[in-house]
Amino acid sequence: VCIFAAPYYATAQLSEADTDKTSLELLLNTPVSAAAKYEQSVSDAPASVTVITSVEINNYGFQTLQDVFQIIQGFYTSDDHNYTYLGVRGFSRPTDYNNRILLLVNGHALNENVYGSAAIGTELGGFNLASIDRIEIIRGPGSALYGTNAMFAIINIVTQKGKTIDGLEITAEYGSHNFLVGSALFGKKYANGLDVTFSARWADDNGEDIYFAEFDDPSTNNGIAKNMDWDDYYAAFSTVKYGAFSAQLMYSSREKGIPTAAWETLFNSGNTKSIDNHGFAEIKFENKFGNDKQLMARSYIDHYNYEGWYPYEDEILYNSYDATVGNWFGGEAQFLWDISLNNRLTIGSEYQHHRRADYRSWDDDTTYFNQNFPYSIVSLYVQDEFQILHNLSFTAGIRFDKNDQFKSSQMPRGAFVYHPFSTSAAKLVYGEAFRAPNVYETNYDDPLFGFKANPGLKPEKIKTTEIIWEQQFTNQFSGMLSIYRYKMQDLIDQDIDPLDSLIQYRNFSKVQARGIEIQLASRVAKGFNGFINYGYQWTEDVISGESLTNSPAHLVKAGFSYPFFPYVTLSGNMLYETARKTIYGSNTKSYVLMNANLITQLFFDHFRLRLQVRNLLDQEYQLPGGFEHIQSAIVQPRRAFSISLESRL
Repeated sequence: VCIFAAPYYATAQLSEADTDKTSLELLLNTPVSAAAKYEQSVSDAPASVTVITSVEINNYGFQTLQDVFQIIQGFYTSDDHNYTYLGVRGFSRPTDYNNRILLLVNGHALNENVYGSAAIGTELGGFNLASIDRIEIIRGPGSALYGTNAMFAIINIVTQKGKTIDGLEITAEYGSHNFLVGSALFGKKYANGLDVTFSARWADDNGEDIYFAEFDDPSTNNGIAKNMDWDDYYAAFSTVKYGAFSAQLMYSSREKGIPTAAWETLFNSGNTKSIDNHGFAEIKFENKFGNDKQLMARSYIDHYNYEGWYPYEDEILYNSYDATVGNWFGGEAQFLWDISLNNRLTIGSEYQHHRRADYRSWDDDTTYFNQNFPYSIVSLYVQDEFQILHNLSFTAGIRFDKNDQFKSSQMPRGAFVYHPFSTSAAKLVYGEAFRAPNVYETNYDDPLFGFKANPGLKPEKIKTTEIIWEQQFTNQFSGMLSIYRYKMQDLIDQDIDPLDSLIQYRNFSKVQARGIEIQLASRVAKGFNGFINYGYQWTEDVISGESLTNSPAHLVKAGFSYPFFPYVTLSGNMLYETARKTIYGSNTKSYVLMNANLITQLFFDHFRLRLQVRNLLDQEYQLPGGFEHIQSAIVQPRRAFSISLESRL
C-alpha cells in the first residue's frame, strides 16, 4: 500500500508493540476521500493512491507541494524560476501551468479559470503545510467524478481539525540568501462543539544570483542575473465546523522576480516579475439520515488574478504588461445511498458560473488585447460501488459535463478491487478523462506579438488502463506494483501556422505511454522508517514517432527517518532522474538530488529546533525550459541551509 509508516516522534509515548500495531493499521486503513468522493480505506479505493501524512511532512521538512512530489513515485517537477510544474507518468508539456492535474483543498478545486493552472510551488502563497492532516494523491483519470483538468491525477489537501491541533504554534525560520519565514497555526474545539482552525505563512526570499551562459556578455552583466530570483509570498487559511455545517476560507498572494529574461525581456532587469493572488470561500452542509443515507451540499465563490511586468528596449525603455482576472461561483449537491449491505450509490450535480475570465495585454502606450469570456458549466455524475463477493468489489461511474462553449463530455470509469488475502489488494482500473480548452488557448489573439486565436479547439481526451498490486508483507514492510498504459488524443499544444508564422494552439497530436511503478516502505524497530521507489515511463508522440520532451525515462527515489538520539530525529531523501529532452532537441544530464532534515523533540515543553539542507551535495543540474526561454534548460537552485525555531503555546 502506498503509504509510509508512522515515524517515531508521533508515537514516542507508545510501547514498541503499540507502534507496530499503529503502523500496520495505518497502512491498511488510512482513509482517503478523493478517490470516490467519500471516505474509504486506501486498499479499497478504485485507483492507485498515495497518502502523505502530517508525520511525513514534519519529519522531512516539506515546505511546498513541490517538495512532497520529490518523493512520490511517477511524479517529477520542473522549475523555471517563475512557476513550478508537475509531471506525471512521463507527461509534462512546457509551460502548461499544471492544467492537466486537479488540485483540491478539502474537496474544493484550486485550479483557476483562465489558464486552468494548479499551483504546487510558492505561487500557492506559501500555504502552511503544518496545517495539513494528509495529502491524497490519486493517480489516473478522475473526470468521471470531477470533470475537466482531472486527466493525470487528483491531489487533495486535507487539513487538520482544531481538535487535533489543540493550541497555538508559531515558527520563525532563517536561511540562505536572507530567506525569512514566519508562520502560525491555531486550532481548538470548544465545549459547545465549535471546531476552529487558522493558519498563516509569510516569506521573503532574496534568492541567489544565477549565471546563464546564454547571456555571457559584458552588455548583459556577463550572464549573471543579480538580485533577480527574489520571491515574496503569504497565505492564510481558516476552517470552522459546527455540527453538520462547515466553512473554509483561503487567500494567497505571491510576487516573484523572473531572472531568465523570458519572452525576450531585458536581461538582469529588476522590473521583470509576476504577481498571483488566489482566494475562495466555501460553506458546506453534510449530514447522515438514518444509517444508509448521506447528503452533502456546498456553495462557493472564487477569485484569481495574475499580473506580469516585462521590460523591453526598442530605442527607448518601456514596459509591457499582461493580466488576468477570474471570478466564479458555484454549488454542488451529492446524495449517497447504501441501497443494501453490498451496494453504495452516489449521485451528484454541480453548477459553475464563471462571470469573469478575462485576459488583458498592454504597454505604456497601447492596449493590444482586453476581453472577457464568461461561461457556465452544468454537471451530473453517478457512481455505484457493488460488493460482488466479500473480497471483490466493482466500482463504475460516469459524469456528464455541459460547458456552454463546447460540446457535452461524458467520461466513464470502472474498477475491480480484489482482496485475495487480508493483507493484499489487486486492482484493475480503466478510466477516461478530458480537459476543455482554457480561455487563453482558445481566445488569445495578438498578431503583433505573434499569436492568433483558435475558437475551433476541441477538448483533449485520455484513456488509461492500470493493474495494481498492494501488499503488506509484515508489520514492518509493505509494497506496491503498478503497470499502466494511457493514450491521449486531440492534445492541445502550440504550433506555428506556416501561412502567417503566427503561434496558435491546435489539436494536432496523439500521445501514448506505458510504464511501471514500484515501491517498498518500512517501519522497523526503534523508530526507523524508510522507503524506496522506482518508476519507468515510456512516452511517444504517435504522429512523429518521437519521445516526448520533458519526460525522464527513469526515476529513483528513497528516504529515511531515524531517531539517532532520544530527542533528535534525522531524515533524508534522495532523487535520481535520467535525462529529459528539451524543446530545442538537446538533452539535460541525469542528476542526483539529496536533502537532509534534523529536528528535535519538544524541549522545555514548548520549543523545537529544525536544521535543513537542500541540495546537500550542491549538485549542478538543469531542467527543460519552455518556448518563452532562450535557454534550452534552466539552471536549478544550488545548496541552501535553513534553521527554524518552532514554539507551541
